[in-house]
Amino acid sequence: MREVQDFSLEFTFDTLTGDAFLRGNNGVSEVFATQGSEGITFLEPLVSGAVQVTVVTPDGSSAHSRHTIIAGDLVPSQYYGDCEIS
Repeated sequence: MREVQDFSLEFTFDTLTGDAFLRGNNGVSEVFATQGSEGITFLEPLVSGAVQVTVVTPDGSSAHSRHTIIAGDLVPSQYYGDCEIS
């Protein structure tokens, strides 16, 4: 895992409906959210069949895993850092 200073994702989660969205450099995407007793996980399925997963704990610690497929090759990466929760 690596920490990247200028890496930013913005998630919106509606606690009443369970709807979740990701705002990134490619616009807004609907994502799946799973909330548990120790944090929340956001899952973004990609057109390629791969997924991106972000886990956030109540104190704002986070990990973001990408399971990207480029030209048939798997290109995994993982990042960690802190989130601002509002």
